[in-house]
Amino acid sequence: MQKEVLCSLKEWVLPENQKQFVVRKIIDPIKKGRFDLAPRGVIFAGPAGTGKTLLAKAIGTESNLLVIILNLRNVLSKFVGDSESNLRRVLQLLKALKPCIVIMDEIDQQMMGRTARNNESDGNVSSGLRGMMLEFMSDPTNEGIIFFSMTNAPERLDYAQTRSGRNDIRMPILLPNKEAKKKLLTLHFKLQGIDKKLIDSKEVQQAIDKLMSKANGYSGADIQLIAIDANREYELSGKDNNKIIQIIENAAYD
Repeated sequence: MQKEVLCSLKEWVLPENQKQFVVRKIIDPIKKGRFDLAPRGVIFAGPAGTGKTLLAKAIGTESNLLVIILNLRNVLSKFVGDSESNLRRVLQLLKALKPCIVIMDEIDQQMMGRTARNNESDGNVSSGLRGMMLEFMSDPTNEGIIFFSMTNAPERLDYAQTRSGRNDIRMPILLPNKEAKKKLLTLHFKLQGIDKKLIDSKEVQQAIDKLMSKANGYSGADIQLIAIDANREYELSGKDNNKIIQIIENAAYD
């Protein structure tokens, strides 16, 4: 069974200054109930697989807030007026559930500002729905509903989406450096339940160092997959230590 990963902010391999910024600007005001000091919205921008959504969930866990995943495509209907009615019901539900965190993935695609003439049933969000959503995000009566928007393409976002009062914080979530990748891999091995003594052994550490020297461009998701594959082969082999070393070494040449 796959383990729940990185549910706590302290487990996140972020630059320390970035982690402290998240705690000071986002988590502390929420924990103190000072939603007037918390951001109305946060944009995490960065390549796919860097854990933007998982980080938002970790912030929710750390803040003891309900986390809701919102996909505007799910409210779309081919019938005139139904999409607007669906979205109104969703927004009323968010009001009833606050305080809460609302996560919106691929915000650059979800809110591209399509014209109302587009057929909404093909997955396009009309300008009317986009306007309703933007108005809701900046409405001062909705204090306590904090939006976390994820994007791989921040250049596609316009000022209406990024301006203060809707999204007060815009933070890059970038690919991990060599040191961070090594910490991430060790952490994911731990989350897979692999014995720490084995991971700390000279042979495994040498294999990890070899991987790190060739792992340019690896995302957090890539690192996680290596740990999952290594644990699977380890278990299937009857816990043969060499299987973990083999998976790590092979990953270095993929």
